[in-house]
Parts: sequence; structure tokens; C-alpha cells
Amino acid sequence: MKKTILYVLIVVVLIMLAGCPTLINPFDLPDDPLIANEGEPFTLDLTKYTDAVNINDVIYEVTSGVGATEDKEYVWDKPKFNEETDGVEKVTIEANNNRGRVVSDTFTIIVNRPPSTPTLIEPDDGETVNLPVELEWNSSDPDNDELKFHVYFGTDGNVNQKQSNITVEHYEIDDLDQEDTYYWFIVAEDEHSAKATSDTCSFIYNTTPKNNLKLNLIGEGKVFIEINNKIISTEEPTTVSHEAATVTLTPKSINNNYIFGEWDIDKSHDIIADDVAIFYLDEDVNATATFKLKEYDITLSASPQDGGVVSGGDSFEHGQEVTVVATPNEGYEFSSWTDSKDDTVLSTNPTYTFTATEDKDLIANFDKKTYILTIDKSGEGETEPATGVYGEENEEPWTETLIATPTGDYEFKHWKLSTGETIEATTTEIEINEDITATAIFELPKFEITASASPSEGGIVSGDGSYELGSDVTIVATSNENWAFTGWYEDDDLVNTNTSFTFNATENRDFIAYFRSTKLTIDSTPLSGIPILVNGKEVMTPYSTSVNSGDSIEVTASTTLMLNLENEEELGEYSHFIDEDDTKMIFIKWADNSNSNTRIFDGNNNDSYSIEYEVKYLMKTETWPEQADVDDSATNIVFPDRNWYEYEHKITLRVPYETKVKDSGDDVTLKYWEVNGEKKDTIDPIEINGEQYGECEIVIDGPKFIHAHYDGC
Repeated sequence: MKKTILYVLIVVVLIMLAGCPTLINPFDLPDDPLIANEGEPFTLDLTKYTDAVNINDVIYEVTSGVGATEDKEYVWDKPKFNEETDGVEKVTIEANNNRGRVVSDTFTIIVNRPPSTPTLIEPDDGETVNLPVELEWNSSDPDNDELKFHVYFGTDGNVNQKQSNITVEHYEIDDLDQEDTYYWFIVAEDEHSAKATSDTCSFIYNTTPKNNLKLNLIGEGKVFIEINNKIISTEEPTTVSHEAATVTLTPKSINNNYIFGEWDIDKSHDIIADDVAIFYLDEDVNATATFKLKEYDITLSASPQDGGVVSGGDSFEHGQEVTVVATPNEGYEFSSWTDSKDDTVLSTNPTYTFTATEDKDLIANFDKKTYILTIDKSGEGETEPATGVYGEENEEPWTETLIATPTGDYEFKHWKLSTGETIEATTTEIEINEDITATAIFELPKFEITASASPSEGGIVSGDGSYELGSDVTIVATSNENWAFTGWYEDDDLVNTNTSFTFNATENRDFIAYFRSTKLTIDSTPLSGIPILVNGKEVMTPYSTSVNSGDSIEVTASTTLMLNLENEEELGEYSHFIDEDDTKMIFIKWADNSNSNTRIFDGNNNDSYSIEYEVKYLMKTETWPEQADVDDSATNIVFPDRNWYEYEHKITLRVPYETKVKDSGDDVTLKYWEVNGEKKDTIDPIEINGEQYGECEIVIDGPKFIHAHYDGC
């Protein structure tokens, strides 16, 4: 029977395992980032990271990120570097055992970019070379990986790997057996096996000795090199290797602002038309072609010739800054610079700066000086000479007498000359030794209108200033908060009650805008924060409001107030006080000696008023323990159970320093006083007639609730 039960249990376990819906440590993708080469398929066998009873039942799905699942693999067909994520991709895959158990995990892919395509530098494609042959190339990696290079080399149809894993960008070949055309290319490989392959180039190996032509270029130009009817052109310094042959070098400017200058060749040569150089290359030759900026001639002349002198003309390179100067002779003045080609005016400044871009013939034009007087006026008045222009034919300095006469209400102020001079005399004599404009200034009389606020905090005024005779003046008074305008006054006389007052300027005037306070403040003493009634509504002192003219308010102070200012239920764990009214306020009078507790205030009473109260506060005492024996009627004991005291009254409480608890008879000692829930410092006893007492000085500045706290000896 036991064996049967055991067999049954084994079968049940096997059935459970075969169809178990649970994944044991089910799905754990790599924690370290995986590398995917850009453009190369990336796969991941997900079964390696899944621990399941039956792996065939597990279904995978990408729930976030790039790529997809195909059967039991994760596949990203063409990884692409994402600039926004710097090539980092997070992928979350969900594993489902198809029996209700679903788990997921996330892994990281870093996209590795391949190296740049190698650029083949030396030798030039198709170049004929001798041994040794130096192969040179260039490549870089966008991810800053270290690169290694594989050199492929051979004849047509037989290009094989010559060298692998080179870490430098050059390779020397010195073992070619026969003359032929050779082909080569480079494969760059980074740390993650991503590769880039160069184009294929060729060179011709020739055993015939060759000579080198080293050509250098200065300036902007190019040179055509012709050898054995083969022509190459270059704009950069270059070296050409060739067996002995005739070389023809033809220079050509590539910039309209440059021309060919000269050849410097360290071998005998001939120069023919158009600066072409010819020589025989039977040895190494160095040749330099110099191109230089074009030069332009800047010529100058004066018109008329005796009008002045000019300077600054010369030859200048293209783009060079040129400054020419024209200086007039006595009796002349400079007019303009013009171009002799078309009389275009180039500048009216005697110093003219420009950039040389062509040949120029410039003319400095001068005019014979004239001495002109222009008479003008401002305002109403007469001038002698009358307004106008005089002396247009005068070629010599002359003298003129000026006379100014105001008309109407205008006054003469001064003569204003274009030279900057001001002359206050109505009649004056001036020397006309240059073109001068003389303006007679006539003005209406001006009056000063001043305005101020009284008091200054009552408001602001505007509109004051200087005004011409007859002009309209508007002055405006603006009240500040809790102030009202009462009127404009001049010499203590009321002249206008409008805030905005307009009048005609006929004399100097000084106005004062008077303001009165509309603020009424009601307070109480010796304490604020006391309830009063304003027009039947309860408010607390201090109370402020604005009462305008014609308005009024009624203020009532209660004759007797009973208040509860201290919450006795919150005085501490030992308190047995009962919460009740603890402040008594009795109306005495107003501070201005008014005895009525109800008053009417109107716009004429705006000021500060105070209600005077007699204030009394309740003081209550108790002991802890509550049954501590303190007899207030005993000699030297001052510990009233409760009493009312006036504000700022001083009292010294005194209790036995040692006493007994009434019920138990236990001895207790005074440890500290507690006033309104605040513990006072530990006290030392005093001695009166041989007895020890504890004292506490109290100033009645509010309700007082006092514990004398005893502890067991």
C-alpha cells in the first residue's frame, strides 16, 4: 500500500513538472551592454537567458525598443546609430510560457559605427614609381575606437592580403620583381570588427631611373606640366618623377586679381611667350611659380590747378587701402572728389579712403571762396538788414551792422550766429570772413508758475513750469489715499476749488494745493485689540476708516467689557482651572476728555482718537498636588484663591517652602512656580521669623493662572 501511494505521488509530481506554469528564475537578459555594428544584422538567442521547464512553450515579444523577435531569437536587421541617444538603445522583451506566467527583462545595445572609408593618399592613382613604394592612407573612427588596417596588394586579378593588423597609416613595399601595373586597397577595422574598405588604386612599377621635378606655387594660380605630350595641372605644390625628358611649365592665374610674376628654377631654362618655361629633366629640379596681386595706378589732379594741392597717389596692390587728401589754397575751399572717367562724385570729404580694385584718375575740385551773410529771425520782430542772403558776389571778407527790433509783446533775446557765438546787444557789428547765418531771436515774455502741496503727504501737483505770455496753464491736484483736496490758494486766498484749474499766463504766480486728512483712527488704551461698534458693526481697535466731507459714522465703546483672553484649559497637565472671563474693561472717557461712550464723527473730525479704559485682570492660584496645605489666611502667606487686579499692579505671592498633603499627610517641598503654563526658574527659600517660604513676583499685565508646584521630599 505504501509503495502504491509513493508511485502515485511520483506520477503527480511528474505531471505537475511537465505542465508547470511557473518559470524558475525565468528570464534574465545580460546586464552588460551588447555591441551591435551599424548596418550589420544583430541576433540574440533568447533561450540562453531563459530557465523554463519546457522552453518550447515560451513565446517572446519585444514590448519596447528597437528590433523584433523571430521564434526564439531577438533580431535587429539593420542597426542604426541614433544621434539623440548617442547610439544607446534600451530593449524590453516579454517572455510568456503560454500558461499565464509572463515576465519581462531589459537589456542595452550600443550601436558601434564603422570606421570612415580609408582615403588613399600616396602614390597617386596610375602614377609611375620606383622602389621603395610607400603606400599611405588615412582613416578615422567616429567612436574613437583604435583601428587596425589590412593591406591588399597585387597585379590585376591577383590582389591578396599583403599585411594585416597594421596600426599605422603607411606601409612600404620594397620587393617587386617585375615591371607591371599593381593594384591596392585598404580595409580599416575597429575594436568591434566593424570594417570599411577603400577604393582600389593602381601604380606602375618602372625600373628606369627617374628624376624628380619639385614644383612650388606662391600666390593664387596653377601650372600646367607637359612631359612627352602628357599634360597635368596643379594648384598645389607637387612632385613629378619621370625619366629624362623635356618639360614645359605653363603658368595661369586662377583669380582675376592675380597675375603671374616670375619663375625661380634651379636649372638652365628658356622662357618663351606667355611666361612659359622649358628645360630638360635629366636631374632633380626645383621650380617655383610666383603669382602676385595686380597693381593699380592711382593718379591725382586739382581743378582748378591753383585751387589746392593733392597727395596720396601711387601704385597699389589689389585690395590695398588708399587714402588721398585734398588741401585747399588760400581763398579756395574743397568741393568734392570726382572720377575723371564720368565725373561721378566719389566723396565730399577732403580725405577720401577707398580700396584699390582698378586704375583710377581722381580729380580734387575746389571752389573760389565767397563770403555770404544770411539774415534770419525767430519770433516777431524786424531786422536790419531784412531777412535774406547778402554778399553772394563778395570774394573778400567784409563787415555788416545788425539791428534787431521786437514787435508786439515780443522781446529781443539775442543774435545767434552759425559760428556758435551769441550776441545779446540789439545792435552789433560782425566780420563776415566765412559764410555766416545770423538769426535774431524774439520771444514772448515767460512767467514762472509754481505749485506745491500742503501738507506734502496729502497729494501731488502737476502742471507748473515756465509759460509764455498768453498761453493756457492747467495745474492739477491729485489726492493721496485718505486725503481730500480742499482748494487752490494764492497768497492765502482761495482762488479755485476744482482739482484741475486752467488760467492764462500773464505774470509769475505761486499756488498751494491744500489737502485735508479723511482718515479717522479709533484706538484704545492701555490695550489695543478691544471690540467697539462702528455703525452697529463690531470691529477691533485700532480701527481706521476714511470719512469724507458730508459723511459721518457712529462709534460706541462698551461701558463694561468682560473678555476671556487666556484659554485656561491649555495651561498644562496639572491645571484644574475652569475656563471663564478673565479680563474686565470699564469705560472711563475718550482721550480728548469726552465722557460719552457713543460719539458721532464727521468729515471735520478726521484725526486719531483713543478710548481710555480701566483694565482689570483675574488672577487665580492653586497648588500641585491640589491638596498641598497652603492657608492664605495664615501669617506671612499671600496666595489668594482668585482676585481681580488693575493693569500693571505688582504682587508678591508667598507660600510655605515645606508643607503637607492634606489627605495623606505626606511632606512636600516647593520646587517651582508655573505662570500661565510657563515654568519659572528653581527658587531658593527665604526665611521670615524662622520659617521658610517660597516667593514669586507677579506683574499683572494680563490674566494670571499660577501653580505652586510641590514635590515629595
